[in-house]
Amino acid sequence: MKCKFCGSELKDSDVYCGKCGNKYSSESYCKKCGKKVEDGNAFCSNCGEPVDNYEEVEIRTQTQNTQQPQANETPTIGILAIVFGALGGILGLIFSIIGLSLYTTPTYRTYCKIGLWLVVGWALITIIVSATTSCAASSYHSYY
Repeated sequence: MKCKFCGSELKDSDVYCGKCGNKYSSESYCKKCGKKVEDGNAFCSNCGEPVDNYEEVEIRTQTQNTQQPQANETPTIGILAIVFGALGGILGLIFSIIGLSLYTTPTYRTYCKIGLWLVVGWALITIIVSATTSCAASSYHSYY
C-alpha cells in the first residue's frame, strides 16, 4: 500500500508514513456528517460532500494547533511575573495578567500562573498578619 500524500510504500501495520509523517488511515470519514466513506469514493454516500484531501486538511489543521513556541515569544513577561510576584508587588499581578492574555506556549503561561499564585499568597499572608495584629492590639488595649 502507498501513502496518499507522498506515494512512499507503507506496511500494513504502519500508522504514520515514515517519509512525510502524515497519518495513514485505511478508513475515511466525511467531514460534514461523520459517516464512514468507502475507499475510492470521491463523495460521501450519505450527504454528498466531496471527500478529496479530507485527511490532508485534517492533519495540517492538527499540526498547526500544536503548542509550539512562536518565534516572537520570549519568557520575559512570565519571568517578571514570578519575580514581582515573589516580592509581593502589584506588578506581579499586572505581568501575570498580561502574560496570560498574550502567551500561547504552555510553559510561558505556567510562569505567569506561578507569578499570580505568588501574589495571591502574599495577599493572604498580609490579610492573616493584619487580622492577627489587630486582634492582638485590641486585646492588649482592653487589658490595660
